[in-house]
Amino acid sequence: MQMSYCRKRVRTSYPLLKLTLILFTYISLILVRSHSLLISLFIALALGFILAGGLNLAHECLHQTYLKNRLINMYVGRFFTSLLLINFTIYKEHHLQHHKYVGTEKDTETKIQFKSLTQYLYFMTGLPVAFAKISKTLKVLWQVYPYYLNSPSKKRRAMLDTLFICFLLILFSIFTSLFPLTMLNYYWLPLSFSYMWILFFGLPEHLDCNPVANFYSESRSILSNHLVRLFLWNGNFHAEHHLHPGLAGSSLQQIFKKNSDSVLYQEKSYLHWHIRLIKKLINISNTGKMNSCQNC
Repeated sequence: MQMSYCRKRVRTSYPLLKLTLILFTYISLILVRSHSLLISLFIALALGFILAGGLNLAHECLHQTYLKNRLINMYVGRFFTSLLLINFTIYKEHHLQHHKYVGTEKDTETKIQFKSLTQYLYFMTGLPVAFAKISKTLKVLWQVYPYYLNSPSKKRRAMLDTLFICFLLILFSIFTSLFPLTMLNYYWLPLSFSYMWILFFGLPEHLDCNPVANFYSESRSILSNHLVRLFLWNGNFHAEHHLHPGLAGSSLQQIFKKNSDSVLYQEKSYLHWHIRLIKKLINISNTGKMNSCQNC
């Protein structure tokens, strides 16, 4: 199905209120004091989930659907990607290239086909993606840029992003030397979990989305629940986002309901999708061959 872009731009509803609520939740979790290892681990997982959601906020910023001011969008996007050690300009240009060439050989999204449950579980740790993202960020210091940073202005912005990340790393290293347990529990450990969350929510967007005539089938939307939609800035409506990239995530749920007959790949929850993928991979291990999965 040919992608039809909506040129209209609609920005996030209640952007500052949502951001305040999310930051308040993060700070509230930090203030929880517990001597239980299990509770501390749960808090770190929750903080990692919130950090991962910051990538979706940066996504709103790169599409200019968060606030009206382009410069503020850039600064907000830079800050929240920097917390994840991701270069905002690289992330932005990579994503825009993905929109332009989705489903083609020039698509910048990671193309992966899981052949075993072990491969899936290793990938879901976030280590391969974290290494790739952070490597791209640091290579900018040596003026090594991805091919889609094809102008001096883009390269200059990417250098500023990486320098800002280096500044944060120095600052966080100082804080870590002064408050090692605090930084471990409330930043470094959540950061390590954040990439796992990024993949948990990001992997279903395009994996096994095969072209089907008379349907939009380049990406998948997940209905999910109110809590996930809030912290992901409604990034779960991914098929609708590709069809209407000028609309903020908060405007996509209505389109999701209206387009239910034209968007092929839809799912009720992220967990349900991952469970079906795991079952598929277990079946592959047992039979020794790849099985097709129509909607997973």
